[in-house]
Amino acid sequence: MKICYYTSTQKHYYFAPRLMPAAVCLLLFCALVSLGLWQMSRYHFKSSLVADFQAKFEGAPIPFSKLKDSSDVNYTRVQVTGKFENQRTMLLINQTDKGRVGYDVITPLRIAGEPRQLLVNRGWQQQRSFQDVPSIPRATGLQALSGYVVYPHHKRFILGNNIENTTQWPLKMQRIDPEQLSSLSGQAYYPYILRLDPKPGSGFIRQWPIAVTPAQKHLGYAVQWFGMAFALLIAFFCLSTIKQQKDVSYGN
Repeated sequence: MKICYYTSTQKHYYFAPRLMPAAVCLLLFCALVSLGLWQMSRYHFKSSLVADFQAKFEGAPIPFSKLKDSSDVNYTRVQVTGKFENQRTMLLINQTDKGRVGYDVITPLRIAGEPRQLLVNRGWQQQRSFQDVPSIPRATGLQALSGYVVYPHHKRFILGNNIENTTQWPLKMQRIDPEQLSSLSGQAYYPYILRLDPKPGSGFIRQWPIAVTPAQKHLGYAVQWFGMAFALLIAFFCLSTIKQQKDVSYGN
């Protein structure tokens, strides 16, 4: 009788993680998941914020007298009546519209019975040259205005002094600082400004972008962090798996 032997190779896989790599991987995994959860919370916060902005913009304007000094009034539409202090008009420099450089024209509004004045952003005008001062239309008499209030960006980056020349009017400033303006003029101002609604024939362009990061960006960041955590987990299992081969002989 003829005896034949056959040899086959069987592969066995063992999961054998080492302590130090496992600890490092666990810390990284927790950090990545935490970042993903944080971005998800930012996504929900920004979504509710945008929804709140949209509700305020679409809502009917309220009388200015009912407005309170709190962050909740940001982007609230209001109606107000008063007289412009044309001699105290200011220019917010380095403002652009479709690639063109210009100014935002800021004029204080005197409201009857109110000790503070309201800074009104009347809109944008183009700057023709470096030394150019635009021809600012004077608004006389009682003005009935509508728009929305917004707190100025105090953290906006500036070069040098905020106001170029504190004695020359109209003042040229890089950012709106109601407290600084109050100390210069001796007049108290509200902490927020009024951005007027667009009006044909006003001589101003009134298109202000809302500086809010889109909620979808945070959702995309969350997906990236969760994806990195999943990839780290797969890599850890692959690198911690050991392959062993065992030869088995059969005979007859």
